[in-house]
Amino acid sequence: METQDSAIFSELVSVRDWIRWGATEFRRAGLFFGHGTDNAWDEAAHLVLWSICTPWDRLNQIVDTRLTAAEKHSILALIQRRIHERLPAAYLTGTAFFAGMEFQVTPDTLIPRSPIAELIEQGFAPG
Repeated sequence: METQDSAIFSELVSVRDWIRWGATEFRRAGLFFGHGTDNAWDEAAHLVLWSICTPWDRLNQIVDTRLTAAEKHSILALIQRRIHERLPAAYLTGTAFFAGMEFQVTPDTLIPRSPIAELIEQGFAPG
């Protein structure tokens, strides 16, 4: 595993690299989404940004920045937990976004699926 981690660390340099790699790994693992994100790319972005303490709205400004070794270790550990434990990102980070708002969550919190937020934001009006 050490050799594999070293290869990953040397090949993945930027925030964009880690998001892309994480999304690929999530698809390979056959993960399901819907607790705040509905696809592998957004889930990977959420975990990477959370790992480096960066808000979602700053992604475009930092997407090409280089990551430190400590940041890479944190991201790798979180991505591996998401794959192996199959826990939604919200339970791994302790935060969930719903209807545009951020909430603190614990493993016993029921997180509504993403389509419910869309209904609420539309005032339950038919689509």
